[in-house]
This record gives sequence, structure tokens and C-alpha cells, in this order.
Amino acid sequence: MLPPRGVPLLLVTIFSLNATLVCAQTQTVTLRITADVGTQARLRVSNTVLRFDGSRSAEVQPQATVEFDARARTHSGGEVVLTVELLDDLVDLDQTGKAPTTLSAAASGDASSQGRLSTGTRHVVARWIGSGMRTGRVCFSVIGESPEGALTVPIRMTLIVP
Repeated sequence: MLPPRGVPLLLVTIFSLNATLVCAQTQTVTLRITADVGTQARLRVSNTVLRFDGSRSAEVQPQATVEFDARARTHSGGEVVLTVELLDDLVDLDQTGKAPTTLSAAASGDASSQGRLSTGTRHVVARWIGSGMRTGRVCFSVIGESPEGALTVPIRMTLIVP
């Protein structure tokens, strides 16, 4: 036999009253909360293939530019590093037979660096401390004799947040 409809309502009311009495007590507690924020990185680049147009002038070296937008979240005082790597040798598109083997890279902005690049080796082009957004430009130049034709080379830029 089922109890009358009013009985469950009465039990709920008594339970609610009891819960209210327990919550009415005041107690101060100190909590220590530790949050471990993970690192995160996002990098956008304007190009992943460098193209150098040949120049007949020995005074002007061919250049290619890549713009970047780097966003990183790291722990307090954490270092953020931007690297570039040549994925292949320079390719002579006009088949003139005079493709140089060395490029240099120089980044603009804070904590930038410059130096020679070689295929398959990462080269640091910029580094900074702390989270945030950085934008900049990396300028690549042909080292040595200026090519007569157009050259291309694929690159990989990487944002490292240890």
C-alpha cells in the first residue's frame, strides 16, 4: 500500500530543515590552492618556402622574408625560443647550375639573433622570457656568389616552450 501523498512531502520538508540547520553553522577554513599551468605555443608564419630571385648585381644579395606571429604561455620566467631549419638544399629553378649552399638569417625585434644556416640543423633566430605575443620578421640572405636564376628552399620554423 502506498503512503498518502503528503508523507513524502513531509519527509522532504524535514530533510530540508535539517540541512538548513547544518549549513547555518559558520566555520573559517584556509585553503591552499596550487595550479600548475601547462605551457602552450602557437606560431603562424607567412611562408614555408623561401624564394630568392636571381640578381646580376654583385652588390645586391637576394633576400627572402618570413613574418611570424608567436604566442606562448609558459611558467614564470620561462624561456621561449624561435628556431628555423632548412628542410632541403637550395633548388635552382632556372637550372643555371650556380645554386649557393649557404644562407644567413637575421630576425628583427627583441632578443633576435643572426647567423648562417645549414640544411637539417635548427638555428635559433629569436628568444625571450615569459608568456605573451611577439610578432616579427626573419630576413634570409644568400651568402656568397649571387645566383643568376631563381632559387627556392623549404623551411620549418618552430616555437619551443620548454
